[in-house]
Parts: sequence; C-alpha cells; structure tokens
Amino acid sequence: MQQYKDSLLPLNAIYEKYAAKVARKDITPAALEEAQKVMLITSVARAEFAEKYLRKNKDNLVALYILRNNYELFSPAKGLELLSLLPLYMQEEPTTAKIKEYYKGVLQTAEGASFIDTRLSDSQGNVRNLSDYIAKGKIVVLNFWSSTNSASLKEQRMLAL
Repeated sequence: MQQYKDSLLPLNAIYEKYAAKVARKDITPAALEEAQKVMLITSVARAEFAEKYLRKNKDNLVALYILRNNYELFSPAKGLELLSLLPLYMQEEPTTAKIKEYYKGVLQTAEGASFIDTRLSDSQGNVRNLSDYIAKGKIVVLNFWSSTNSASLKEQRMLAL
C-alpha cells in the first residue's frame, strides 16, 4: 500500500491539477499545450505503474483497488488481460464485473468491429433488422428522434429515407 501512496497518488494529484487548468476558460494556448503534455506524461506513468503493480500483486486487494480506480488508463484489450490475472473471486466482484463489461462493450463498438444486429421500428411502425440495410460500401444512418421535439421533427424531414 505504501508503494501505491508514494507512486500513484502523487501522479494522480499532478494529473488532476493540470486537468483543472485545461478546464479553465481563460487558459492561454501555450499553457493549454503544456498542461496537455503533462497530463499525457502522467497518464502514461500512471498506467505503467498500475500495470506493473497489478502484475506483481495480483492476489492483493490493493491491486483490485488500483484497477477499479484507474481502469480508464488501459485499452480494453489490456484491461481485459489484466482482469484475467486476478483471482476468480476478484473478477466476479460486482464492480470488477462492470469494468469487464465496459471493456467488452468498447471492443464490440470499436470502429471496424462487427455490428450488433438490432431490431427497430421505422417511421411507419414496421419492425426492421439493421442487417436488412447494412451492405458493403453503403452508409447507414440511425436517427433516433422524438415526435414531441420540434428540432427532431425538422431534422427527420431533412433526412432522405
């Protein structure tokens, strides 16, 4: 735990300090660029430390704590790999299971991934499968709109169906 406090917590504090700077409306372009560089460097350092700690201490509850609080640092593939290193009882814990589902969802919806076939009603109320419209070389636009929203109705009229 001391290693976590000495390494990751200070990095998190630096990251948060610069994230607050980026959020300011009066930040200069030079300060914005500097803050973004610091945030990137600290993110890489945080990810490296967290991964190294998880691999070395996978049976330790502190590893689970670190993963829960830093899961956004890892790509979905890396995150799933690290999750698989944890003992089964840690993997099945509800929060960890939600993180695993998050990673899987990101992978399933990534650019170039196979789409999930969906059944939806068209504007005339007919039930359609997304697979009925997906074809190589064609673009499919799914427009979710509300009949009670005037902006949605205007947009719907502009789309050629």
